[in-house]
Amino acid sequence: MQYDWSSISRTVGFYRRHQVIPSIEEIEDTWQRARDGSREAAIRFLDWRRHCLLAKTDEQRAAMILVMNYSHKLFNRDSTSE
Repeated sequence: MQYDWSSISRTVGFYRRHQVIPSIEEIEDTWQRARDGSREAAIRFLDWRRHCLLAKTDEQRAAMILVMNYSHKLFNRDSTSE
């Protein structure tokens, strides 16, 4: 499912505080919900993408890479869906 970046972006905003990097399990669960059409899950991906900073461990870096990859699939029209 593709989402409109500008519409979701207005919902998230730019000035939220730093947030905790999610677990891989939480990312996978949210990804499934976003693919199934949950707008709230899509908002969560954009929120993580914008506000989860300072990945310090390998696990956190892997989680953020996953967030970026899934965000790309959710919001870029030129990406192919799985």
